[in-house]
Amino acid sequence: MIQCHAMSDERMPPGRYLSTPLDVGVDYGGQTRATLVRNRLLAERFGLRPEVLTFNPRPSWSQRLDDLRESGLLLPGTPVTNLYDAHATTGWGEHPVEEPATPLLTPTMRRETELRPDGSPWRHVHTEPDGSPEGGTVVHEYLRADGTPYLRVPRFAYRFSRTWPRSLERVGRDGEPRGTFDSYASWVRRWVLEVTAGDPTFLFIDSRSLGMHLLPLRAPHVHTVFVLHGVHVAPPYAWTSRLVRDSRAVLRQLPAMDALVVQTRRQLDDLALRYGEAPQLAVAPNAVDAPTEPPPVPRDPHRLITVCRLMPGKGLLDAVAVVDRVRARVPQVHLDVYGEGPERELLERAVAERGLERHVTLHGHDPAAKEHLWTAAAALMTSESETWNMSIQEAMSHGCPVVAYDIKYGPREQVTDGSDGLLVPHGDVDAMAAAVLRLLTDADEARRLGEAARLATATSVQRFEDDWVEVLRLAQRTKRRRVDLSRVEAQLTGLRLRRRWGRDHDALTTGELTVRERGRVEVEVAVDVRAKRPQVLDEARWRLLAVGEDSEHHVEVPLQAQRDDSRVTLTGEVAAASLTAALPAGAAYLRLSMVCRNHVWSRDLDVPGASPQERVRLLIEG
Repeated sequence: MIQCHAMSDERMPPGRYLSTPLDVGVDYGGQTRATLVRNRLLAERFGLRPEVLTFNPRPSWSQRLDDLRESGLLLPGTPVTNLYDAHATTGWGEHPVEEPATPLLTPTMRRETELRPDGSPWRHVHTEPDGSPEGGTVVHEYLRADGTPYLRVPRFAYRFSRTWPRSLERVGRDGEPRGTFDSYASWVRRWVLEVTAGDPTFLFIDSRSLGMHLLPLRAPHVHTVFVLHGVHVAPPYAWTSRLVRDSRAVLRQLPAMDALVVQTRRQLDDLALRYGEAPQLAVAPNAVDAPTEPPPVPRDPHRLITVCRLMPGKGLLDAVAVVDRVRARVPQVHLDVYGEGPERELLERAVAERGLERHVTLHGHDPAAKEHLWTAAAALMTSESETWNMSIQEAMSHGCPVVAYDIKYGPREQVTDGSDGLLVPHGDVDAMAAAVLRLLTDADEARRLGEAARLATATSVQRFEDDWVEVLRLAQRTKRRRVDLSRVEAQLTGLRLRRRWGRDHDALTTGELTVRERGRVEVEVAVDVRAKRPQVLDEARWRLLAVGEDSEHHVEVPLQAQRDDSRVTLTGEVAAASLTAALPAGAAYLRLSMVCRNHVWSRDLDVPGASPQERVRLLIEG
């Protein structure tokens, strides 16, 4: 049965709406807040009944969920179901009984018991000592309320594939083994399909760590919508930069997604350069409720505020350094930091070393942190990378102008420099200190920017409605037009510099081509595709980019495609002058991408016959 509110908005497709965070908590960061705010707005604005599935084991969920409801992040009546608790309560249902694999527990293991808040056993921790610093093999044995086991799982970390268990033992109520799962992924996918029970479902995946296990989820009734909250590349955050580990694993599953949602246009453009302009890519920034009227309290003209988790990458040492510079001109300056995290001790030392105890206060987690935005003169954002930053949005909605580093990806699309906030180059502490002084010494300027910031966020919720209507329609279109291409292989068959006068230079055998200002570079590539219906390749869109090895600079090489059954021949040419004008002197490489409906494929072209594989190189002469 479709669990859908009777008064649901007709713009939204009928079905179940499931969010799948690994875990939830009132003190969690922006990703969790964004997930729960989205659920609440889907309920309030569209009349839907979103559900939440969680996957981390907890000895008790009651207090955690009560805190979320009290904070307003979780609406009363929102169903929250946990993977572990569901099987502790209902058992293994129709899972077939299988011959057990090698037992996970051995007689030589040492056992400790962890308790629930009421004092009853929650799980046994079995350890096989082996003399290593880690203490040896660890198996968690999860218990029902009556103390009997229902599951045995080797300890693992979601993000690190080398730790993923290859055997999970199911235990029946009679204490007898009921077989195994060969991976954590097979367990979670099977559970999600059991929960959806064949109902039309929109499954929101917000966690990259969980996405590595949930995707691909191939079921005709489930539309998978992956929401990418973080930056997907490592420093220096160019579109060509190395992918971070969990992003690499998830983006490999892009063809299996019905929609991939990012928060900013800049991030979408970078993904399109890397993978091609896939139809399932969409932009839907996080929404924030804009307060109707500010409270009748004055702003402290010397007070700064930062609301974030105290985590690596947030750049909070820079915020401390800014205060140190500003106090020379504004001795009354004070920075209030709301949030908790592993870098608290590091920040406390930095504050003490600079003698800033009277100027910086670390408040820890405060559920009412947003209310303090009404009384601050400015908010600081010193992260080295962000997407659509919830703290920026909340500060602006409270009329608190933001001073932020201009980083990838969010701040530039949230803050209009000089209009409703201030942006400074990343890492430039002196520039940030100067921007802060501009607001602390000019109350009229701070007021002007703050009022403009409130106006800029006033349409946040309406934009959210429009964006998500389109995202879900996009997911439906992608699902209907899904195609499966099981193999794509490309081979460079031609690379030459053609000149009007003089000798042409063919570089197919060497894989290196020196490019000067005159002539035209010609490229030919043969692509073999394994497809059930090769004619679908007539819809494929091919893109070839010449990319500077040490830069984001690139030039598109126009292509023509000719198909013969499942083999596609691509030919293209570009003026050498276009390459030398747009690319820095040095080496460049050729990146080929294809988009065919939902299927996305890309790779750098290799030197034919090279072993190990070497990229083709264009040697650009300045």
